[in-house]
Parts: sequence; C-alpha cells; structure tokens
Amino acid sequence: MCYPSTGYTALDLDVPKAIPSGNDLVQKEWTYKSPGFGGTFYGMSFRTPTGRSAGTTPEECATSVDTDVLAADLNDDQVNEVFAEGSVLCTLINQGSLAMVEITEVRGNGGRPDLFGEVTLWKAP
Repeated sequence: MCYPSTGYTALDLDVPKAIPSGNDLVQKEWTYKSPGFGGTFYGMSFRTPTGRSAGTTPEECATSVDTDVLAADLNDDQVNEVFAEGSVLCTLINQGSLAMVEITEVRGNGGRPDLFGEVTLWKAP
C-alpha cells in the first residue's frame, strides 16, 4: 500500500486489493490517508477492530483482535511504529472472517512509508 501524496489508499481485505483515491470507501477495512483527505489528519484509519498478533496462526490472530487492539486512527509516528517489517496485524472482516496482514517490506517516504505485505484470509466457521 503506497502512501498517497493526496487523498487516500484504501485496503479491501475481503478481496484483498489496494484501492486508490477517488473510489468508494464503503466496506474497506483500512485507509491510509494524506493531509489532503479529510482535513489535516494523515496516517492510517481502521474501520474494523485491528490488533497486533504475536504469531501467524488463526488462533493467535483471533486473540490479537480481542487483546491487542489498535486505536481506530494512527498518526504517522504510530504508523511507523506499528507497520514495521515483520509486523503481523489481524482484523475481523465480513461476518466474522479473519484477515492477517504480514508486513514484508517498508520503503521510506519522508516519514510516510510505502507498505508491502501478504494477506491471509480465514473464513468464519
């Protein structure tokens, strides 16, 4: 997910895919915002509970959503802390299903990095 110079980049974890500015934000779990979108706030916003996971199993991922939940909005400093290479983040999506995002690469961008990762989806039982 590249840092947007203006507007936002949304991440739809149900698909999964990154969606650039100018498209519908409805039902997109994460949004990476620049100052030009929605006032002066920039950083990451979560529409669904998102937690930092200690591991990559479905059980560890599900536990993180209940025990290590992030704030709904992160500023740039918090994004840099939370989205470090090797970080594992999990969120509930689509009627109880679970998405895990493993951050595989962070490319600096003046304090607002471009983020790369892999997404794993688990369907709710």
